[in-house]
Amino acid sequence: MTTPQTDYSHTGGFDEAKFRAAFEARRKMHLYFKVRYTNAAATNAWQLIQMMQADSRVTDVRWMAYMLATAFWEASHTITETVQVPKLGKGKKPVLGPDKQPLMVDKHIKVWEVMVPIDEIAVANKRRYKAPVKIKKIESDDVVLLAKLSKIFQSASVLGGAWIVEKDGDQFVIGATGTEVWHSKKAAVGAAFAGGASATYTHFHGDEHVYFGRGYVQLTWWNNYVAAGVSLGRGLDLLFDPLLVKQPQVAYDIMAHGMLTGDGFANKHKLADYIIGSKTDYFNARKMVNGGDAASYQPIADIAKLFEEMLLEAKL
Repeated sequence: MTTPQTDYSHTGGFDEAKFRAAFEARRKMHLYFKVRYTNAAATNAWQLIQMMQADSRVTDVRWMAYMLATAFWEASHTITETVQVPKLGKGKKPVLGPDKQPLMVDKHIKVWEVMVPIDEIAVANKRRYKAPVKIKKIESDDVVLLAKLSKIFQSASVLGGAWIVEKDGDQFVIGATGTEVWHSKKAAVGAAFAGGASATYTHFHGDEHVYFGRGYVQLTWWNNYVAAGVSLGRGLDLLFDPLLVKQPQVAYDIMAHGMLTGDGFANKHKLADYIIGSKTDYFNARKMVNGGDAASYQPIADIAKLFEEMLLEAKL
C-alpha cells in the first residue's frame, strides 16, 4: 500500500482558529518556541500568513513555513517594559502608604517581541553601514550645483534622483530609476563609523539617515535600500524614508522578493532551489539569508518543520 503524497499547495487558504490552536499546541515543543512564545506571536504569524496568501507567487506551504521560520528567527528580540509592582519591605511584605494601600514602584522587565519588523539588534556595533548618511532628493537647483562637480550633469537628467553624501565625504548621484549616474573620485559605499565628519558632509543640506538592518530580514546599506525599492516598484522611496522597511507589508515584500527570486540579500539563492516537489531542504535554505551563520541552520530547519505542521493542520 502506498502512502499518499502530502499536498503542499495552499490555494484553499487556512483556518485562523485552527492555526492558532496548532501554534499554542507547539509552544513547548522547541526550545526557541518555549523561550520566545508570547500571546502576540500567533497574531504576528497570522499577519504574515495573510500576506503570503495574498501573494500569488507563493505556491507551496513549505515556502510559507520557511518564511515564517526565518521571521521567527531574524525578527524576534527582547525589549524593556516598565510595569508597576508593590514595593517590598522586611520579609518581602508590601510597604503600605498612608492610605493603607501598597506603595507601587517601577520595575523594568524584558519581554519578547516576536515576528515583527525590527531594527537590527545591537545597532551600536561599529559596522560601517551604521554610519550616518545624508540624502537629498535632486531638484532643478541641485542640477546646476552638480554640473560644477562633473560635466556629465550638463546633459544627464537626474531630477527626482538622489544626491548622497557619506560621512567621509564620498558623494554619489543616483537617478530616479536607481541607476548610479556619478560618484566622486575613489568613492566607495560605506564610511567609517568612527571619526569626525568631513566638511563636505557637515555642510551638505540633506536629510540624515542611518541604514542599519530593518525588517523581517535585515536590509542594510543605503545602496541596498535603493535596490530593494526599485525591485519592488517603489523607486527611491526606501532610500528617502528607510523607516518604511519596518512596515509589515514592505518588510514582507522585501523578504518574499529575495527568497522567491534570489535577488538582493538572497545572493542568487531562492526557495525553489531547496524546496520543490519531493525535495524539502530546510537546512540549506538558510543560505538565502545568512549562509555564514552555521549555528542557525538546524534551529531554523526545526522551526520551519513545526510551521509546516501547523499550516497543514489549518489548511482548508
